[in-house]
Amino acid sequence: MPAQTPWRPPWMSTMRPGPTDSRGTTRPQLRRRRRRMRRTRRTRRTRRTRRRTTTRRVEMECTWTMRRL
Repeated sequence: MPAQTPWRPPWMSTMRPGPTDSRGTTRPQLRRRRRRMRRTRRTRRTRRTRRRTTTRRVEMECTWTMRRL
């Protein structure tokens, strides 16, 4: 360690420069993760509801079971 460097937590050395969240992951990674999550959730729900649509009540039940699992 050179003399006048400010102290950094040990995980800072592995991190890439740029804005980060608490874990030390960079912004672009976070964006990618969020997009993927959104897509998968939407597609799953729509597929399930389309298969078993008879009335709105049934649709609601399906969505609730999905959320619980």
